[in-house]
Amino acid sequence: SLKYALPIGAEDIDKFDGDLHLGIMNGTEKFIPIGSDTEDAPLNGEIAYADQYGVVCRCLNWRDGIRTQITDDTTNEFIVMECIDGRVEDLENALEELADLFTKYLDAQVFVKTIINTNNTKITIK
Repeated sequence: SLKYALPIGAEDIDKFDGDLHLGIMNGTEKFIPIGSDTEDAPLNGEIAYADQYGVVCRCLNWRDGIRTQITDDTTNEFIVMECIDGRVEDLENALEELADLFTKYLDAQVFVKTIINTNNTKITIK
């Protein structure tokens, strides 16, 4: 995240309730941020990641929720990097480097690695 100045977040896929969507929230979705025990619903019109239950991560990719947080028991992760300022080459390099580091140091298997944009709007991760 710091090397490329891109926000990177990670969520436990096995804790998702249905499909994950990036969209505009109405402000009533359920969300408890990491480090809190009280609801903190997104703002009306805020862009956030959400599943059938509620928000997974809000403020785009800056505020993770407790429900889908990574723990020592996590075995399947969804990792997202955002690039909203057009630095696609940096995003591509960060994506490659992160996948290489996960494989090298964590013995992780990277199943899907792609960039979502207006021409590629969906991905199957599981």
